[in-house]
Amino acid sequence: MLFRSNILKAIKFAKEKHKSQTRKYNNRPYIVHPARVSTRVMLFDDVTEEQICAAWLHDTIEDCKVTPSEIACLFGGEFGESVAKLVVELTNPSKNVKAPRAVRKQMDRDHLKEVSFYAKRIKLVDRLDNCLELEGADSDFIGLYITETKALLSVIGDAVPELSEEILEQLKRLEAKIDY
Repeated sequence: MLFRSNILKAIKFAKEKHKSQTRKYNNRPYIVHPARVSTRVMLFDDVTEEQICAAWLHDTIEDCKVTPSEIACLFGGEFGESVAKLVVELTNPSKNVKAPRAVRKQMDRDHLKEVSFYAKRIKLVDRLDNCLELEGADSDFIGLYITETKALLSVIGDAVPELSEEILEQLKRLEAKIDY
């Protein structure tokens, strides 16, 4: 698939917004994460340009204080609204909520029950990539993340069974590395 101008806009915007961020456990530049997610999303046969842009931008509202209207304006028109809608669907509503982690994660799962198939699919790719990035995290957090990921799969895993299976395989690898 050739890079279209909208995808290039999404890449440039994501690079700018994530420029000073690094991944929590390995200090790699954060932009590598949306790059991997969007690359994996591009492999789906029915992928659209909107989905690729949303994959690039999936963490910008949550982690960069970007608004949905900024995303919509970046592209303009119906296309921009479509991308912004997908990014909103991918954004955890619990981000700035002051509540225990378990409550926040339940809020996020409840939200994901209601999102589009395409948002669920991007979220599964995102979660798989996050699971692959847990090297260096402590065993307690890995155990918690495994539990939360299984709960997430119980809500949206049936959207793309092959991705769910891949995530479960990764969880088995993580479980083998930690001491409970």
